[in-house]
Amino acid sequence: MTITRALIGAVPAVLLCSLPVLAQTSPAKGPSEDIKVHGHWVIEVHNGDGSLASRQEFENSLAAHGQELLAAILAKATVSNWYIYLVDTVGGQSPCVNDFGVNGCAINTPERGSGKDAYPNLQLTLPLDAATGTPTGTLQLSGYAVVSNPAAVSYFSLVGTGIDVLLPGKTPQTLFSTLFTSHAIARVAVTPNQIINVIVTFSFS
Repeated sequence: MTITRALIGAVPAVLLCSLPVLAQTSPAKGPSEDIKVHGHWVIEVHNGDGSLASRQEFENSLAAHGQELLAAILAKATVSNWYIYLVDTVGGQSPCVNDFGVNGCAINTPERGSGKDAYPNLQLTLPLDAATGTPTGTLQLSGYAVVSNPAAVSYFSLVGTGIDVLLPGKTPQTLFSTLFTSHAIARVAVTPNQIINVIVTFSFS
C-alpha cells in the first residue's frame, strides 16, 4: 500500500469555509450557488477532579487539502479513519509527547490505532430524524486526549479534523491522509494530566 500524507505543518492560513460548485453555469441560467461546510467546535479542558478549567467554542475553516478529500470521497474513495488533531504552532510546546519528544495530540477512531500521543476513542455520530429515520444532515465527532507533556504548562493553538481515505482505482491501494478542516486559535494553556474534551459538529448548506 502506498501512503500519501500532506504535511500538517504546511497548512497555510485558514480558508473561507465554502466550496464552489465546479460546474459552470451561464448567466441565463441564474447565479451559481456554493456548497458550504460548517464545523462547530466545543473544546473543554477539565482538571483531574472533573472541574472545568477552560472552554472554547468556535467555527472551523476548510483546510488546504479539504477540497481534495471531498472530491476523493465523491469519487468513491473509501473512508478509512477520522481523527482530531491539536498542536502548538506558535511555541512548539504541544500537549502530548511520543518517543521523539513533544508532539501534537491525535484523537483517533479506534481502527487508526493508539500511541503515546494518540487516543483511539473518537466517536462518530450520525443523527437521524425521529420521524423518518433519515439523516438530519449533520455529523458529530467527539473524543478526548490527556495532556502527557510533563512541562508545567503546554499549549495548543491549531486544531483540525482529518480523514484517511483509500483512493479508488489504485493498485496497490493508496492511502491519502490529510486535514479536512482546521482553525488557528489563541493559545490554550494546559497542564499535565488535564483532559481535553472535543466535540465537532459538521453541517452542510
